[in-house]
Amino acid sequence: MTSSLHKFRGHILKCSVTSVLRRFKVTMATSGISPDQETTRVSTAVSNRPISTLVEPTAPKRQQSSTNIHGKELVDHYAWLKDKRNKDVLQYIGQENRFVQSALAGTENFQQILTQEIYQNDKVPAGRRPEVVGDFVYYQKHGGNPLPIYCRYRKGQPEEEEVVVDFNIIAAAYQQPFVNILSLKISPSQKHVAVVIETPDSDIYYAQIWKIGKPSPITAQHLLQHAHNHEDGKCSHNTCGHEHHHDDHEHGGHSHEETTTKSTNTASGDVNEQLQIIYNVFSVEWGSDDTLFYTSSKNYTANQVWKHQVGTSITNDVKVFEEQSDRYFVDISKTKDRKYLTINSSSRSSSEVRIVDCDIEISSPLFIQPRQDGVEYFIEHNHGTFYILTNCEGAKDYKFMKVPSDSALTAEHWQNVYSPEPNTKVIDMDIFDKFCVLLLKMNGVPTVKILPLDDPVDGKTVQLPSFASTLDPRENSDFTSTNYKFTMSSPCLPNVDCELDLNSGQLKESYIDGSHSNYKCERLHAVSKDGTKVPMTIFYKSDSQVDRSRPMLVHGYGAYGKDLDMEFNPGRLTLLNRGWILAFLHVRGGAELGRQWYYDGRLDKKHNSFEDFEACVNHLHDAGYSSHALTAGYAVSAGGLLLASVCNRSTELLKAAILKVPFVDVLNTMVNPSLPLTTQDYGEWGNPLQDDKMFDYIRSYCPYQNIKEQLYPSMLVTASLNDIRVPFWTPLKYVAKRRHLMTPQDNSLLLYQFNPGAGHADDDGHEQTVLEYTFLYKALDYQWNNHKALGLPME
Repeated sequence: MTSSLHKFRGHILKCSVTSVLRRFKVTMATSGISPDQETTRVSTAVSNRPISTLVEPTAPKRQQSSTNIHGKELVDHYAWLKDKRNKDVLQYIGQENRFVQSALAGTENFQQILTQEIYQNDKVPAGRRPEVVGDFVYYQKHGGNPLPIYCRYRKGQPEEEEVVVDFNIIAAAYQQPFVNILSLKISPSQKHVAVVIETPDSDIYYAQIWKIGKPSPITAQHLLQHAHNHEDGKCSHNTCGHEHHHDDHEHGGHSHEETTTKSTNTASGDVNEQLQIIYNVFSVEWGSDDTLFYTSSKNYTANQVWKHQVGTSITNDVKVFEEQSDRYFVDISKTKDRKYLTINSSSRSSSEVRIVDCDIEISSPLFIQPRQDGVEYFIEHNHGTFYILTNCEGAKDYKFMKVPSDSALTAEHWQNVYSPEPNTKVIDMDIFDKFCVLLLKMNGVPTVKILPLDDPVDGKTVQLPSFASTLDPRENSDFTSTNYKFTMSSPCLPNVDCELDLNSGQLKESYIDGSHSNYKCERLHAVSKDGTKVPMTIFYKSDSQVDRSRPMLVHGYGAYGKDLDMEFNPGRLTLLNRGWILAFLHVRGGAELGRQWYYDGRLDKKHNSFEDFEACVNHLHDAGYSSHALTAGYAVSAGGLLLASVCNRSTELLKAAILKVPFVDVLNTMVNPSLPLTTQDYGEWGNPLQDDKMFDYIRSYCPYQNIKEQLYPSMLVTASLNDIRVPFWTPLKYVAKRRHLMTPQDNSLLLYQFNPGAGHADDDGHEQTVLEYTFLYKALDYQWNNHKALGLPME
């Protein structure tokens, strides 16, 4: 399944550990892999040394660079800022970084208080319930460590603990405060584990394979030695690239020369079965116990599938499949019954699935249904039947179908099993021996549907607590189970484990402590310019009086058919406890109300997203939730395009805005097909090189192209050196142009924060959150003068 639909299904543990681990970002004084030399050089050049007085950076020089497209001149005076080796570029970045420190000088005590509050809200979760698989019991523990350790023991022998993976060791090896795991898969015999890990170089992933053992199968020294071996050369098969999630992508990047590698024993140089590293990997799946399938990338997009025999050199690997179109990316997964490997080729608007029978040692991929523009489908298998989730035959929000595995498999033979009710979209599916579980959103509200496979008409809809904003499936590795496990969260509720009885449809005990009752959740609607009702989700403290004196932080995204992030994080809870209102605006371009909601906010309908956002904020102001002077916006990546465009259009709507790695120059990106992700994004933004009208349309809203001499909200704009989706120069150009056109009457704060060691989704955890919230208080001047915030000392 793609974007929100595609789960990376593991035999024991899934990539859902990523969201858990990202909350544990702590400083670890350990030895390990040295930071990239380029990162070190740039970091030194743009030192954050505070300056003694508040001196706003001067706009850098303008150097005209122009391109003629469709007989129209596209001018960019700051294109030269992309050269990170140019000393003038580094000097300007250094000025901007030092200005951030100076602008927030004098807030140290306040930042300390915020830090304490956030850490108090960031309680390490208790270990999850054990998962029994075959003869083993798998569980998670911390044992005083900042990151989880996944362990197991044979049933009846809890004293014989074995470590599956210790994320503390991996983090130490890479000299990182946390570790980002894309997927973790246990082999069928449960002897080996394969983990796909993001490296310190953003969006570059390694697959690491080792035997499960005790006390730990690997050490930091193992990983360190392999990384040092890799410095001399050697990525797998393809030109090294980066994976491409199908839900949130901008562009940028750098090339790597083509290289090869083999896995060796760190002591003898012989091939070693205990530890192997395959470079440049996006997804992995086990075939037999000693056979691992994996995808390899080219130009930041997974396009090949390879078959690897554990314990042999990677030079002997066999290529199983190669995608020829650069508009499609490739992912692999395993059907729940472990019988078939699925090879999924997906674009923005269509997909195609091939299957490999895992019981046959030499098996060529078999087509299910050839790709067809606008048609997406995703498959599962159960007792001789393929079950299919698809939008074919006009089912924009997907329907559930089936086809016998021993018959013709193409779409004309598919039989309908279940079609969702109106205003309902399917988020995900999971297959069990006797049931199918569908995660749905009904009018934007999460819910669960249970379908007995022998009688789907007798399905049960499970109503969840009203405050539930996000549902994430757990491992659910037992195909025969009659219980479905998932996590539930919201901005006021940390992840809680839930278990659903599939026979009765009843929720079993879930570890909800009742603290969510201290907060209110309201679901409202605003009327957009064209009359469309736009949903909003509002959170605030129960004992807070809703009036215009409360500060409000509004969130928006509205792109790639992705739901707005409403998961828990301790920073959000800190703001709620301080009396803030958190508003989540589900504008068109996202997928909260289904596929049509997405279609109505992309391509030549992008203006709907901006009008929806403006209508929502105005509605909240009119309803008395807050006021312009106390309202700030928050957006990340493609959401930054939304927020920056609104700031161009409606200068009086917000008092402040945080733009994190914002995609603010969509036009210059989309006219440059040499950037690795541009062609894949034609389905999202359009192709302005081929379409004259689309060129004009994108130009009409592109934030960078529409900066004017006018008043703006205060802004904190962030960027990262290793970001290949929104390269650092995109936000840098935006800030430079803003500075050039600032009017004498504009006394707002404009801050550019550059992180020389992070990627697209990386930051410094709580430290970054504290900086952002300090900026908000300063920009809103919220009770700053009397040094109080709802009874808490500001200094």
